[in-house]
Amino acid sequence: MKEHSFELTLIISVLLSYIMILPGCAPTKVQIYRKETPPEKSGPQKTGSVKPPEETYDETVSRWNSVEDLVKWMQNDFSFDKERYEKFEGTLPVPRTPQETFRLKSGIYIDAAMFLKETLKPGQSVL
Repeated sequence: MKEHSFELTLIISVLLSYIMILPGCAPTKVQIYRKETPPEKSGPQKTGSVKPPEETYDETVSRWNSVEDLVKWMQNDFSFDKERYEKFEGTLPVPRTPQETFRLKSGIYIDAAMFLKETLKPGQSVL
């Protein structure tokens, strides 16, 4: 009976300490947003000069033979998306897919990180 009483006292004291400590914990300030959906294009399409369709992400990446090709694309084509950065400043947004980042040629820190992670072939390193 004494052993059972000791275990019960221990459990109650642990639970009480959790109850006392938990309200003092600071709530998390990171907000997670659902994945963005690009706005649909509306209105008349321009019919001026006809541009050849650009290569897709898969077509382009399949031609890259080294990390240098990836770095060159990032330097020449990728740009910082200030509007997206300001929208999600101080939060952790859902990263864009590599295909979407490639299509838009812009993004923020998490988009660039996901693009690099998914685009690098196994065994490749940017270092």
